[in-house]
Amino acid sequence: MTWTPTGPLVVVLIPGSVTKRAARGAAEDRIEDWGDGGLTARLFVGLSVGDRPVYTIKHVVAVTRDFRMKRGQSPDASFIAQHGIYKPEGAPPVTENSVQIVIFAKPGMPMEEFKTQMEGLATHLRRKLDQDQVIVELQDHGVAKSVFAVQR
Repeated sequence: MTWTPTGPLVVVLIPGSVTKRAARGAAEDRIEDWGDGGLTARLFVGLSVGDRPVYTIKHVVAVTRDFRMKRGQSPDASFIAQHGIYKPEGAPPVTENSVQIVIFAKPGMPMEEFKTQMEGLATHLRRKLDQDQVIVELQDHGVAKSVFAVQR
């Protein structure tokens, strides 16, 4: 036995708790099915040069967007500000601000094509932001399939 509502929809607003847009209801939102997922990349980029803070997340966004657009690739990406630690060879550990870039491949894109795109982006970010390395993790359906670093 199932229950089916028959009365009118009633929205109860608590002052200050939701925006007018959110209060209009989920019935107005469109859900786009992206299938069962696919390829995703996570790139890890430092914002310091050596132990000196130099760049901001805005620099990483601009470099990523410009690089991908100049190659006819979608600039779609998410940028997550974070804090990290790395230890250069023969030097003390460095604590720095960093950025994680998350990029979803277009549905149906082969892994090798996506990997080539991410290698190109990582190489460009490493050079443009004067980093010792940029780390890339490629995932397929949420499972890491390849992890590599583009190094100086």
